[in-house]
Amino acid sequence: MISSVASIKSEKGLGAYTASKAAIDGSLSALAQELMSRQININSIRPGMVDTPMAQNAREEERKYVMGSQALGFVSAEDVAIMCAYLLSSAADMITGRSFDIDGGRLLV
Repeated sequence: MISSVASIKSEKGLGAYTASKAAIDGSLSALAQELMSRQININSIRPGMVDTPMAQNAREEERKYVMGSQALGFVSAEDVAIMCAYLLSSAADMITGRSFDIDGGRLLV
């Protein structure tokens, strides 16, 4: 599942988005327990701000804010894809019910 770091630290104007991502995180443990007997693993990835066309078109103030709050800068779509591929691979067979932050070193202050 794809969640967001906004599920644990939101901002003004993101109430509905935050609630939807928090629902993913909140249901993760229960779903993992329900699916274990069928040998199905379920995890989530919580990206920070991803460098997408929408992010590239953001106002300069918003881009500066992200650069100040994500110490390593914007997350690439490839970074998220690599984590997805890992969690779908046999290397992650023993991982279930976990959330993984890919957030560019986001400072949760």
